[in-house]
Amino acid sequence: MSPLDQSKIFDEFVQLENAARQREHGWGLGLAICKRFCNAMQCGLDVRSALGHGTCMTVMLPLAKPVATAGALNLAESAAVALAQTDGAPLPVIGHGRSVLLLEDDLLVADGMQALLQLWGFAVAHTVTAQDTLQQASNHSLALCDVRIPGSLSGLDVAAQLQTRGMPVILMSGETNADTRDRAKVLGITLLVKPVAPLRLYELLQKL
Repeated sequence: MSPLDQSKIFDEFVQLENAARQREHGWGLGLAICKRFCNAMQCGLDVRSALGHGTCMTVMLPLAKPVATAGALNLAESAAVALAQTDGAPLPVIGHGRSVLLLEDDLLVADGMQALLQLWGFAVAHTVTAQDTLQQASNHSLALCDVRIPGSLSGLDVAAQLQTRGMPVILMSGETNADTRDRAKVLGITLLVKPVAPLRLYELLQKL
């Protein structure tokens, strides 16, 4: 980019070579939003660019001192500690050892969910496939099922079968299409949209 273009790219509704902002030519990079985030976090945002060679964007964050903890926490556990609190205070334990069957094929999401549930006092068993979930169901008190999973059965299919066995189920999905919502409603199963709001999940688990 030219120096002149570099001075404009963080302005709202600016797309280089697409002044009319025609959607078929792209939606833009959201640089104005990035700039707002950086300003809010009091960090730097720098751009280096040379015509015909490319562009590099750099976000500069202040170095923070590590927080002392009772033991080493991985990323998922650290995030769960923060999410499991309200107004800075830990939410009361509600699981008391009850076992939750977690059907989730995304391992990063599963790690975060497992850490969060354990902070609330639940024991967690993680499964990835419909077959494993249905086989292990009898050993657990309730289930959290992702809708989109590998294989011919969906999380909705698994939830429907678990429900017929009298097992409480909560569905989770990153998709918000009407078909998924309608089917969950017909089954009478609560559907949480990802990213799942921790307090909403906590309230549902408390009721179950």
